[in-house]
Amino acid sequence: MKSTVLKFGGTSVETIEKIEQIAKQIKDNFSEEKLFVVVSAMGNTTDRIEGAIKNAKEKLENPEDVYREFELAYQHHTNTHIQNFRDSIYQSFHNTLRKVAEGNKADVDRLHVTGERLSALLFHTVLNNYGIDSQFIDFWNPSFPLAVEGSFSNATLNLSKSMTRAKKLKNSPPHVTVFPGYGGMDGNFVKTLGRGGSDTAAFGYAYAFGADSIIIGTDVDGLKSANVESAEIVKEVDIKEASAIAFLGAKFPSDVALTPLEAMYDKGLNPYVCVANSQNLLETGTRIVKETSDRRPVKVIAGRNIATYVLEGDLSTLVSDLYKSGIDWFSYGLNRRFLRLGISERTSEDAERKIEEYRKNRKLKICEYDRDVAIVGMVGCGMKYQTGVGKRASSALTEAGINILTFYDPSDVSIGMMIERGERDKAINVLYNEFIR
Repeated sequence: MKSTVLKFGGTSVETIEKIEQIAKQIKDNFSEEKLFVVVSAMGNTTDRIEGAIKNAKEKLENPEDVYREFELAYQHHTNTHIQNFRDSIYQSFHNTLRKVAEGNKADVDRLHVTGERLSALLFHTVLNNYGIDSQFIDFWNPSFPLAVEGSFSNATLNLSKSMTRAKKLKNSPPHVTVFPGYGGMDGNFVKTLGRGGSDTAAFGYAYAFGADSIIIGTDVDGLKSANVESAEIVKEVDIKEASAIAFLGAKFPSDVALTPLEAMYDKGLNPYVCVANSQNLLETGTRIVKETSDRRPVKVIAGRNIATYVLEGDLSTLVSDLYKSGIDWFSYGLNRRFLRLGISERTSEDAERKIEEYRKNRKLKICEYDRDVAIVGMVGCGMKYQTGVGKRASSALTEAGINILTFYDPSDVSIGMMIERGERDKAINVLYNEFIR
């Protein structure tokens, strides 16, 4: 029997109606496949959990406010199993927050995955209501297969151990197995997988089960060539392009998430991979392939806001600490004395606190700091075979009055440029008109 991993992000499962539409598709279109479903927390639950953790020293949030999407969905499904599970999450919520306020990292990760656990149980219940044979496997279930290792909040997959654990589930009933996303187990501890953790988990399950297909369900019809109204959906990108696209800020699986897919390619496996609209899984989407026949020099244009630092001092220790903390960073210049860092807007506050700790302890000096920066760029495997792409891009931006602060190329299939933050959207439009329109 063919096997497929389906992953659904928070906006894909933010209402009971969206979950029911997915259930209908599973019943109508996937009856002949073994399914492994990975579910993110409903809606913006994760953001509110992070807010509750940050504010834990000042006040303790009410669980009904944090899990509000689940509260609405719960009104439709009130069986005893869901009620008991919900009550167990809510009863431990304040106690866990108190421990988090004391700095217990294990409890931070345990709290972080509560939204995924609630979503997964609800998803499983909806499937059963539609007559679909389903089981929900929580993190502490002895059958839970996804093994991780390393730091709390930024663990890495142990693919070999995950594959060994998955053998018992691979060919056994039922038709559908639902897992909470975002994390895995290291012994008795749940550890989260950092930025894009549910995508990383989905590809980890795909490796573990040797899946034939991986479908990432989102709230859009696929990857647009740019964040421009007239832009069309890109039908296919290769794995290198996909990593560069995510780096430049598009909502797409990151290089970390795609690592298990690369490992599958190395084993001679070549699964079907697609990022599609969760409400229309088989009629929409952008495929991720090992090698693409679409050799256009510029296929996608994207950009994101960043902060930049020039630092001097204890650099190697800082870089290790940033990584362990799950902070999204990249280096765009390094010598014996100085390190130039780019930090994503999403994790800039955490980075600022970490770097300030080092400065106060006199381990490093902040030579420059700028939070009004963006990086924009172009991705296409064909640019390796065509000269002048970078020159055309810089000329187009210069003619539009956009100052290029410096260049940063994420890979050999991309060209990136740092500019002033307020010029980001204008730059994307300029590059789109130059290369794609």
